Order: sequence, then structure tokens, then C-alpha cells
Amino acid sequence: MLLANFSIGINYSLAQKHSFIPPHYEPIAECIYNFQFQKADSLIKFEKSKDNNWFLLMKCNYYWWIILTGEESKENIANFDFYINSIINNLGKINIKNLLNEDLYIIANAYAFKTRLALYKSNYIAAAGYLNNCIRYIEASLGKEPVYEPFHLTSGLYNYFVDFAAKRYIFLRPYLATLPKGSTTKGFTYLYKLAVSKDWVLNNEANYFLCKLFQETEKNYIQAEKYAEVMVKRYPDNIAYAYNYFDVLLNADKIEEARKELVRINVLSKTLPGLTSKQRSFYINKAQNDLKVFYKKKSE
Repeated sequence: MLLANFSIGINYSLAQKHSFIPPHYEPIAECIYNFQFQKADSLIKFEKSKDNNWFLLMKCNYYWWIILTGEESKENIANFDFYINSIINNLGKINIKNLLNEDLYIIANAYAFKTRLALYKSNYIAAAGYLNNCIRYIEASLGKEPVYEPFHLTSGLYNYFVDFAAKRYIFLRPYLATLPKGSTTKGFTYLYKLAVSKDWVLNNEANYFLCKLFQETEKNYIQAEKYAEVMVKRYPDNIAYAYNYFDVLLNADKIEEARKELVRINVLSKTLPGLTSKQRSFYINKAQNDLKVFYKKKSE
């Protein structure tokens, strides 16, 4: 009964929104954005179509965030891999020319998830292999952005990183020369377009990735702050977004604002319901350590 009431509440809050993902999966996505992992898990368990590729992608996203927030257990990693491989087994046997647009998007994301986990675990050889497969499917979707809006996200990231890598890493240029040419300008253009999209999921993802690009590769913390602030205002209970905002402020030398965000991270880590002890300590420990490093550099 409680779950039913919760579902009704979430659906009501989403009533004025729309997204490219199937409507009955939107409450799961909203729970994950809100850092409500127990509620997301409850909704997932009541899902009937467990072999549906959208459902499998939701599970991948769920386990990715569980791992990313401190619960990097063998069981969680095994579950993450199981759902990714299920997508690849379902769609990888279909001729790439016969895949529907949403299928191209799903399998490209599956390989992107495998790449991200391999990089997270510093397994660069495996990451390169997964990335190569991911790019194969993204290549097949390039130019289809006008007919399928989610391709603005995959094409935007592809264009940015291929061009960025070619400029930054000379040893990669022979390999990158075999791929469709990228453009950081075009990449940003696609992401900027999604950042004002009426599709609430794509809008969120674009704002998140724009923050990450300006924060981690461009090192433009003034620009990164705009997008980090968007995400913390939309999802004030998401500690990951709060930590990201803290990191941007710290790197922008806005120490007082960063310290205020640190206080908020501390409060959230202690008061949010449904988190494990590891999740409660993960981001506050990272933020406190970052602050120590910041002051140490300042004193040198």
C-alpha cells in the first residue's frame, strides 16, 4: 500500500513532464535522481517485464549509482555486468542496420556503462575494447539526431571527446583518424540544445554532462558552476550533485561557498533515509579530504 501511494505521488509529480523513456520507468529514474535508492529498488522489483531492454538499462543505471556512491561490492558489480550483458546479448545479435533508433541508443549506452566501469576500476585495456564497440553503434546513429532526440546526447559526447582526444593525445590520432571526425563545438551545440529540452531526462543528462565537461576537461569552473547549480537546485537531496557542486566551488577558489556546501553534504549524509553506512560516509569523507588538500596546497 505504501509503495502504491508512493508511485501515485511520483506519477503526479511527473504529470507535467514527458520523456523519451517509457512512462512507467520514469518514476524509477526520478527516484535515482533524488538519491532514493531503496524506493527505486522497490519499484524495480515490482516491474513485470524483466527482459525488456529499457528495464535492463534502468537496472544498469541503478547499479551504476549504487557502485558510484560507495557500495562497490563484488555482488553489485556482478549484477551490473549481468544486466549490461543481457542488453548486449539481446541486441548485439541483430544486424546493426536493422536496429531501431531506441535499440541503437540502448546498446550504445550498455557499452558506455561497461567502459565507465572499466575506467572506474583503472582497467584501461578492457575499457578500450568496450569503447570501440560503443563507438560502432554511435557511428550508426550519427546524422539521425533530427529524428530521435536522444541521439543529441550520444552524438554530443562523441563529437566532443573525439575532437578533444585528437587535440590532447597525439598517440591516439592514428586510431581517431579511422573514425568520423569530431568537433568540440558541435558537441557543445548538441548538449546546449538538450539543456533546454522539454524532455526532462535528456535535459537533466545534458546539464550533468555539461558540468562534467567544463569541470573535468575544460577546467572552466565558472561555466561548470552554472550547470552544477542547476542540478543541486533540482535535486537538493542528491549528495552526489551536492559534492560535485562543492568540488566546482572549491576549484573556483570560492572557499566560503564551498564550506557552506560541505555543511549541507554533512547534514544530508546524516539525515537522508534509506542509505547504507558506506553511502552516508562516502561523499562527506571525499569532501573533507578535498578541503584538506586544498588548504595544504594553499600553504605551500
